[in-house]
Amino acid sequence: MAAGPLVGDAAMRKLSQDLLGAVASGVAGLGANGTASLNDVGVGVDRSGKLTFDKQKFTDAFKADPAKTQKYFASYDETAGGTADKFEPGFDTANGVARKLEAVALIASEGVTDPTNPGKARQGTLQALIQQRNDAIRGLNDQVSAWDVRLDARRTALQRQFSNLEVALGKMQQQSSWLAGQLAGLS
Repeated sequence: MAAGPLVGDAAMRKLSQDLLGAVASGVAGLGANGTASLNDVGVGVDRSGKLTFDKQKFTDAFKADPAKTQKYFASYDETAGGTADKFEPGFDTANGVARKLEAVALIASEGVTDPTNPGKARQGTLQALIQQRNDAIRGLNDQVSAWDVRLDARRTALQRQFSNLEVALGKMQQQSSWLAGQLAGLS
């Protein structure tokens, strides 16, 4: 697989880490020690970082306790300030893997409302990255345009200088011919 233009980009690395963290971190509030592993319902991450799914383990967990199995995916803690009975990343805390992935996706794509500044415009990580790259491209295009203007001015100056040198050379050739004629007349 060929490397793309965003390989090594800090925002892309963070997004990748956030996605992996959403799956690998488990689910708060379900386990004996306060956090349950998604492996309990057949979802895991292999050594290469790829998601794995054990259908039988999921089916067994769902048959044993459908409500608990649903919490592994859809649970969240509501926080004051958000809309009641509606998950809102930025206000609410995601516990289930689907809610965590939803939060990561919203933060990356369109941004989330900042509870400390609800009037602030939302902008997703990817939108900001695109904006930064477009600004950089505009800046480079402006620099190219400025260089074009400077190069045109330099070309015009050099052409004028060349024309002046041709005129001076022509005058010198006339003087040389005149001097050669004068010297020939003396001998």
